Amino acid sequence: MIHLGYGFDINDADVLYYFKKDEKTKVISIFLREITEEIIEAVKKIAPVKPILFFYVGKDESKESELIEAGGISVLNYIELFDLAKIFLWCPEPKGSNLGIIGPSSGAIYLIVKEMRNQGLSLAKVSQEHKEIILDKVGGSTCNLGNPVDYWPPERFVGTKICEIYNTSSKTLLKDDAVDGLILALEFFIEIEFGFSIFDDVRKAFPEKPIIAILIQAEHEGAKRVIKSASELKIPVFENEVERAVRGYKLLYNWYSKIKKK
Repeated sequence: MIHLGYGFDINDADVLYYFKKDEKTKVISIFLREITEEIIEAVKKIAPVKPILFFYVGKDESKESELIEAGGISVLNYIELFDLAKIFLWCPEPKGSNLGIIGPSSGAIYLIVKEMRNQGLSLAKVSQEHKEIILDKVGGSTCNLGNPVDYWPPERFVGTKICEIYNTSSKTLLKDDAVDGLILALEFFIEIEFGFSIFDDVRKAFPEKPIIAILIQAEHEGAKRVIKSASELKIPVFENEVERAVRGYKLLYNWYSKIKKK
């Protein structure tokens, strides 16, 4: 993190070039009060190599459009410079726009699907084999196509059963060639809480597919434990921020798609 202020003889463009060369820097986030031609030229050269997220607080919309055209990734607010950077830092390249969803209720799933429509993302159509596994092992209100997985009401209202559902569903969906990435919606309260560390094995088994978690109305202490475990596993987790999580996947997909065209 570098804060320049107005007192130095280097500028934002100089810093961008520095981060381009720095091997440990994988993602760049930048807060801008003004957009200069130097910054635009720097982003044009660096964006195909490393993603550059930016948040601009100035008034020059034409310059902001130029920066986006140069390859900069515009975020909606300041905190997204950090939250969405985790997706770019921790998630592998998405191979497509078709997602699998596992959620605790139709309400949570519909929230995700609505934002997917807004972002031009689709529900993956899983194979007959994997559909049958999910319908047989999960139950609940699960879509008869096998995706999305809506496990409510569970057969037993205990953490071990919910853990089994997420474990089976995650591995089955990610194993399917039609699924490019996975969105996990989680309601964590004491009766159904389970160790999020189960996703360590899932992530290692499918390192080529992004996994993003969303906490929906989780109890405070449970949410803290999930966020801690997910961060250790390098799985991005968003608390009550469905739209941000889905949009983050789309931005990641767009960036990889763009650099492949160059």
